[in-house]
Amino acid sequence: MAKSKQRKFYVVSIIVSFILSVLLSIGGYLVGADMGIFNKDTIYKSMSAAGYYNGIYEDVVSTSKQLGRPMMLHAEVFENVFYYNEVKDDIQNNLEAQLAGTMYTPDTSQIRERLNSNIEDYARKNNIEIGTQQQTAIDGFLTQIEDNYKSSLGITFINYYVSMRKMFDNIYFKVLAAILVLIMIAVFIIIKDHRYVHRAIRYITYSTLAAAYMTGIIPMYLYIKGIYRRLAISPAYYYNMLIKTADKSLLMFVYISIFFLVLSAGLIALTIILKNNLKKKASHSHTHHSHHSHHEAEE
Repeated sequence: MAKSKQRKFYVVSIIVSFILSVLLSIGGYLVGADMGIFNKDTIYKSMSAAGYYNGIYEDVVSTSKQLGRPMMLHAEVFENVFYYNEVKDDIQNNLEAQLAGTMYTPDTSQIRERLNSNIEDYARKNNIEIGTQQQTAIDGFLTQIEDNYKSSLGITFINYYVSMRKMFDNIYFKVLAAILVLIMIAVFIIIKDHRYVHRAIRYITYSTLAAAYMTGIIPMYLYIKGIYRRLAISPAYYYNMLIKTADKSLLMFVYISIFFLVLSAGLIALTIILKNNLKKKASHSHTHHSHHSHHEAEE
């Protein structure tokens, strides 16, 4: 491997380090998606932060009151029928079931009982006679309230999300494993292309810096510009949940990008250490051989 005093043009390293940067970026996006958008904790945290549970709870109460209007039912009948914590638990259980691909049917018997006893109390207080006909109407109304409650728990578009998540889960580990193997091969080829490790690490650093740029720049741009925040979606709590989920998911890619930057800094430090060690070795020994290697290390 005769080398002139000029720096050798490492074609293999240049090509492989480009491929390595693409592999690192794809891997970064996969891990970012797994930890961000496809992580159910991201959705739960977004729901809490967006006041989603409270929004559904208030919706259920106000819709129930509206449904009671044709029956001339007073608003007080709906007091202490629905409880925030019950609504929250049911929404979470429903989401868990949908993510697992199963069905969840909430137990609404308590709601039915509480509402029924409130109606009876109200009738007794106001000397209203409940006959067979009225009881049939009340039973129908109670079922209507139960059905409305059940349908309020589902999250719009969740089916699309679940099928996307399933597709992602099916490929995630396979693709990630393949990418890791290819990354190791690429690193091995780059190291083999150089006589000195510190020169090889320089090319690997180009790759990690490029990966930091590729994983960070688009999510960063989208997050700062916030184009998705202009979407006209109602109700507000649903809009807030979607926006919070998008924010958290994009930031996860930015964190991956920061990880690549930190990794690059570590590699740059390692290059300097290795280069200095090589210089020390070269200056300690004065044989013509060590003088020759010193000449090559000096780059």
